[in-house]
Amino acid sequence: SSDLEENGIKLIEFISRISGVPFSQIQFLATMISSSITYLAMFGDVGKVYNGYDFKTDDSWEQLEKGINLIVDNQFKREWLGNLYNKIYFGDLITRYGIRNPLAMKTLIRKLSESVKQPQSYNRLANLVSTVAGKVKQETIVDYLRYIKDTCLVFSIENICAKLQDRMSNQKYYFIDNGFLSLFLFDPETSLLENLVAIHLHEKYGEDLFYYHNNVEVDFCLFEHQCAFQVSYSIKDAATRERELGALNAYQKRYPGSRLFVITMDEEETIELDDFKIEVIPVWKWLLTS
Repeated sequence: SSDLEENGIKLIEFISRISGVPFSQIQFLATMISSSITYLAMFGDVGKVYNGYDFKTDDSWEQLEKGINLIVDNQFKREWLGNLYNKIYFGDLITRYGIRNPLAMKTLIRKLSESVKQPQSYNRLANLVSTVAGKVKQETIVDYLRYIKDTCLVFSIENICAKLQDRMSNQKYYFIDNGFLSLFLFDPETSLLENLVAIHLHEKYGEDLFYYHNNVEVDFCLFEHQCAFQVSYSIKDAATRERELGALNAYQKRYPGSRLFVITMDEEETIELDDFKIEVIPVWKWLLTS
């Protein structure tokens, strides 16, 4: 038993070291989980039910496992990502580029996360950051955005139908990893879904990836590959459905012959419209087949 105890302590120390989470926090959670499982196993042995769980069945143990994973995810994965982000933020951005206004950089990153689905102009970002961190010039925002891209925290895409100057100054910004983005969001589902699609398309197509904005907006388009994508958690709502399909319809009129997609969380159908169709596909299936 002393060997088991020693191995347990070593495991906790290892997890603490790689995650950056204090030893005492992992020690407490490990103790609570292991002692609870031992206690609940006794209920299964005597045929008792605990809080609606019948621990004689595999289903109850599977539900318990999901609950434990949820606790670990919320407690440690978020904290680990936070430590990793702070290392990049302070260790790389601030030190490497000699940032004299760290609050301005921090505010800019937060504003990008809050507006991850909308195009952002340099001027608007400068005004947003200035309200929090003091007067920040547009030229400074341009520099900060370049630094953030160079550290691989975000990437940007341009409006395919805009003039050259507007393409450069009015871009959409996405985070290179959904974990980092989730650190800043309170209701992240729709933003994380679109950011996930952006990551996949950017990794596969690079600079061929654009968005389309001309009275209506299409989230992503690949002009050279004749594809366009809308991302919507669900299109069951009539107004949402009309907006998403209408934007793709407008894109089809300007760039006929394109394959059109609406990527959702879990909905699937094929919509026939005049002489073209729109494929509605769940994100998991699209990721596997695209």
